[in-house]
Amino acid sequence: MEAIVIVGILISVCIVLDETVFKPKRKKSWTQKSSPFSKESNWNGSDILPYEKKMLLTKTEYGFWKCLKQKCDEKGFIICPKVRMEDFLSVTVKDKKQLMKYRGYIKSRHIDFMICDSALHILAGLELDDRSHNSANAQKTDLFKNQVFTVIGLPLFRVIIGGESYETQLTRIFAVLCPGTTQASDALRHNTASDAPGQPSAEYVHSPVEKKVTYSKANISKGKFDSAAGEGEKGQNKEEGNGTLSDSLKKN
Repeated sequence: MEAIVIVGILISVCIVLDETVFKPKRKKSWTQKSSPFSKESNWNGSDILPYEKKMLLTKTEYGFWKCLKQKCDEKGFIICPKVRMEDFLSVTVKDKKQLMKYRGYIKSRHIDFMICDSALHILAGLELDDRSHNSANAQKTDLFKNQVFTVIGLPLFRVIIGGESYETQLTRIFAVLCPGTTQASDALRHNTASDAPGQPSAEYVHSPVEKKVTYSKANISKGKFDSAAGEGEKGQNKEEGNGTLSDSLKKN
């Protein structure tokens, strides 16, 4: 009799644990896991928030911004610093799993500076490359960004910190953006709602400015890098061979 009672108690305990502990964990959705604000509702308004303001740009970025601003002011262009890639890109696939995959590549990455015309049409992106960009992971991210800009039909320029002067590098960049007296807003405006997606031009260059780099649009849709696209970054060759985006871009 006592054995039956003990077994009954154990069964009851197992049922309670399953209902209160294990089942809620099983029901937790992928959206809750992926959202950094899933516990935001727990904030009651009286907690002391551990935040303080900081400068938007680093000293190096600010020094470059001043040089860039002079060039942009001459042309009536606008500088938007540290723009998140998801703010100017949309994922075109419909499959939910693929959508979340490709959104994951861009939601936490940004472009150092976006150059726009007076109506905020994007003309080009601009990245500052220092020694940290020499690492394998950083080069994979740089290559991904280069490919994205090629696909959307806009130039992504790379300025090398510690290389030639900012003035010299920017002079070459603006020679591409504004050839002769042609306004860049007329030649490079590919992102308006009425326009068809722009195709990469032979003038769309990365780093150094005089290098012309081509990328495979098909490889992006398949989630792979073009192994021939790695030359010219910071005067060095990138890694040879194909690498999957999911392997190399999971880490932000």
